[in-house]
Amino acid sequence: VTLLPVIGVVQVGRQAMADRYTYLPSVGAFLLMGVAVAWGARKLNGRGALGAVPAAAGVVILVLLAVATWRQIEVWHDGITLWTPVIDRYRGHEHEALGLAMAFSNRGIALHRRSELDAAIADYTKAIELEPKDDAYYKNRGTAHMEKKEFDPALADFMRAIELNPASGGSYYNVACLHALRGETAEACAWLKKSIDHGYDDRERIASDQDLASIRGAACYGPAVAGK
Repeated sequence: VTLLPVIGVVQVGRQAMADRYTYLPSVGAFLLMGVAVAWGARKLNGRGALGAVPAAAGVVILVLLAVATWRQIEVWHDGITLWTPVIDRYRGHEHEALGLAMAFSNRGIALHRRSELDAAIADYTKAIELEPKDDAYYKNRGTAHMEKKEFDPALADFMRAIELNPASGGSYYNVACLHALRGETAEACAWLKKSIDHGYDDRERIASDQDLASIRGAACYGPAVAGK
């Protein structure tokens, strides 16, 4: 039962395996190790220095596991240190690695949050090359282009995202923000209404997003927010 999440019979999410799935299956192995150490200690009890062998072995194992844990914690430091080793492992064989597009996308998001926009765009582009039907990758790359004031490639990405997933209100909202940043008020209001019509309902963001600052005083803004 504890092995089910790690042998492919039951899969949670897109990943085939994950570190967190190893905790329960490891219980049996560590239980056997503990029993073996206890058995050895009992057999060697009263035999002088030889009786200390199990304890010494246990200490060595704990030290090695502590070092391995310390090194793994460094990998988990942030999204960049986490996903870079995954990407490097398949360097030159990206198209053979299932789900590697997500690794590029996730590292791109981490770079994006650090405002390393060129590097983020490069990772989003690689994700798109590996998995061209995922609208989220286009939305992320379009947002990075928009932050760089590269409006034409940003608009192309947002429109492609809409083409792939017409029901996603977030993509319509991004187009509204782009037109607002360009000073195209009527277009911005029209796309803002479309975003609401397609389910975008983050009213707090709509009210505070600086990308829409240029249209909040416009006559069309109120009706657009109201979906009219």
